[in-house]
Formats: sequence, C-alpha cells, structure tokens
Amino acid sequence: MPTGTYKRTKEHNRNISIGLKRIGHRPPPNTKTGKECPSYGKRGTKAHAWKGEKAGYHAIHLFIRRKYGRPKKCERCGIKTGKIEWSNISGKYSRARKDWRRLCVKCHRFVDKWYEKVGYKKNHKNEKTN
Repeated sequence: MPTGTYKRTKEHNRNISIGLKRIGHRPPPNTKTGKECPSYGKRGTKAHAWKGEKAGYHAIHLFIRRKYGRPKKCERCGIKTGKIEWSNISGKYSRARKDWRRLCVKCHRFVDKWYEKVGYKKNHKNEKTN
C-alpha cells in the first residue's frame, strides 16, 4: 500500500462527505453543537439533566468528590496514607457536606459493616457464615 501525503481533489472530498453523511456522521439539521449549544459548559443546577436529590448513588459520590475534592485524612483513625474515601453517614445520600465524612478503606468497611454484607464473621475475617 502506498504511503505519504496525498492532495485530495474537490471531487474526492465531496465523495468522502457523501459517504460520511450516509453512515450517520453528521448531526441532525438545525442542531447546535459545541459552544453554540445553549447547555454548553453548564453544570450543577443549570445543567439540563440535573436530577437534584433524585440522583443515583454514583452521581452523588461523583458530585461530592468534585465539590469537596479528594479526602486527605481519615476522620476516624487519623491515617493520612493509602486510599481515603468519602463515606455517607445517614444512608440517604444527600448532597449536604454534613452528611459525609472522610474515612480510610479499613474504617469505611468497618463502619458500613461490610463484613456482614458479604457474609464474613465479625471476629474471623477468613471464615464465611452459613
């Protein structure tokens, strides 16, 4: 196969354009894209898809991480190294900062009683319950 830079003729460009239109690479007519779009760059309550308190689990976690940043220190044990996560306090997953705390993975699993949810005994982490 030949290599190098080739100059395309007007006819060649027109044929490519027709081909791309045929397979759906063109936005629908009268559609604004990019910065022309009225919802461009809008976040939070101004976004067209804003769900407020009805947002899902992952959307709320993403919102908290974006708004308050990555936690640096565990509020329970004080550790500063390793992975620190945002932990929900009430279980209602609201966007309010007072409903969230910073916990390391170990404390987060302990507080959420993760070992009970996955079927492990509290004192014997390697034994499964029946």
